[in-house]
Amino acid sequence: MPFELKKSLQLIRFENHFLCKPSKTLLNITKESPNSLWDNFYTYALLLGFVVLINKRPIDLFYFATMGFLGIFFLFVGFYSFHQELAYNYNVLLFNPALLGLFYFLLTNNKQWITNLCLLNMLSILVYLIIMINKIHLLIVFPLVLTSMILLVKTTVRNSKRDA
Repeated sequence: MPFELKKSLQLIRFENHFLCKPSKTLLNITKESPNSLWDNFYTYALLLGFVVLINKRPIDLFYFATMGFLGIFFLFVGFYSFHQELAYNYNVLLFNPALLGLFYFLLTNNKQWITNLCLLNMLSILVYLIIMINKIHLLIVFPLVLTSMILLVKTTVRNSKRDA
């Protein structure tokens, strides 16, 4: 709207004089495209791919703990923030605080609770996908969804193999 207003003001005449003087550009700034190695999709996908492919328990534990702490952050920021966007934050389904419980039970090797929490987190991710199915930023979080599902399935299978 301001550009349209500027154009129309430059065309308006009052008593045979233009209403405003021609504008001058004082500073012309061109946008530079970001060339950061860390700020692109490929690094993000590669990092999550390494988390899945390395197949080490400490990396899985670190991933679950990080996602759980982010879930606690999203959960509590919705309580004290007055921003409407944070009031009903469905990202808590992906960044689930229950992953911290899974982290604890993986450390204590409680097989029953590991299975229960893996299934609970897989269910919450499926609900998250149903909510996100028509949102554009599903493409941004899809690598996280895929990584979480793969690690949860892998943890469930690894835990059930110990029983046999």
